[in-house]
Amino acid sequence: MDLPELITHSPEEYAQAALTLALDKGRLEQIRHKLAEQRQTAPLFDSHRYARNLESSFETMVDIMRSAEAPRPFVVVDNQSKAPIETVMPLENTRTLYDKCPLCDGADIPHQIEAKVTNHPLYKPQLPPTMKWCACSSCGHVFTEGYFTPEACEIIFAATHGNQKVGNDAENQRKVSAKMVERVARYVPNGDWLDIGVGNGSLLFTAAEWGFGAVGTDLRTENVAKLRNLGFEAYSDDIEDIAAVERFSVVSMADVLEHVPFPKRSLAAVHRMMRPGGALFISMPNMDSIIWRVLDATGTNPYWGELEHYHNFTRARLVQLLETQGFKFAEYNISERYRTCMEVIALKV
Repeated sequence: MDLPELITHSPEEYAQAALTLALDKGRLEQIRHKLAEQRQTAPLFDSHRYARNLESSFETMVDIMRSAEAPRPFVVVDNQSKAPIETVMPLENTRTLYDKCPLCDGADIPHQIEAKVTNHPLYKPQLPPTMKWCACSSCGHVFTEGYFTPEACEIIFAATHGNQKVGNDAENQRKVSAKMVERVARYVPNGDWLDIGVGNGSLLFTAAEWGFGAVGTDLRTENVAKLRNLGFEAYSDDIEDIAAVERFSVVSMADVLEHVPFPKRSLAAVHRMMRPGGALFISMPNMDSIIWRVLDATGTNPYWGELEHYHNFTRARLVQLLETQGFKFAEYNISERYRTCMEVIALKV
């Protein structure tokens, strides 16, 4: 930080330096001013430089290993000690605000909770550091104050969770997906299966093993490209833009419905795409569970800060929504995918 005057060499020196600054407001203000100026160029705040050096150390470790050397200490040589830090300007508008409940159109939607999102893996400084949740006074549905603008979505979807990349942890996830496919196959044993939001692709791959004609969609184009390279039919279209009428015997939305701005519209599009009697599989967090209540009580509930989520459903509210959109509830189960999650199967009426 180029602030050698703050360096001490013993607990006693540290205490004396702190006391001196506390009693000398003029000196303290000079330090603060210098700190503010140094922040733009000092190595301590240069995360890009730190990442480059850390990556260089990893590469050196691999080189040592591949050359069959014994582990040894080494030094990373830094030739960019004064690299300036890139200034990131926040977006002016990141969300389009709801003026009514997206499920029942109720107008009384007061704020309920505000949560920090800066620790989310996909958070970027251009986005607000918190997100607000509303609760509909009419139907009880809980949702964010608004959905992301196209500009904000572009920032968020520029990166992908490791566990959402096609092929990630395929062998272990195959076992989890097999239980899901097995339950669905009891209702609909064959036909085309559309997996919306494929993520790591495990559910799609496992459905194909059961003999279904597997088709996938995902907003992340790299996932779609990987699926096509593996020989699968895949699209990056929004749910409402998929051009299909009564084609699919099964549609799966594993941790998808809570991500869409208007669930009713998405379910109406899914209903149009499905064959009569077809099965709809949905997975998502269930906020009406003992696990959710314990997480809330201990202040450790991660779903309030889930950057990509727009909705938090209960089992009852999800079933009610499905019935209004032309589906008949068939089965409820607990999901092994994420904490406090549920799985629901419904049939197209």
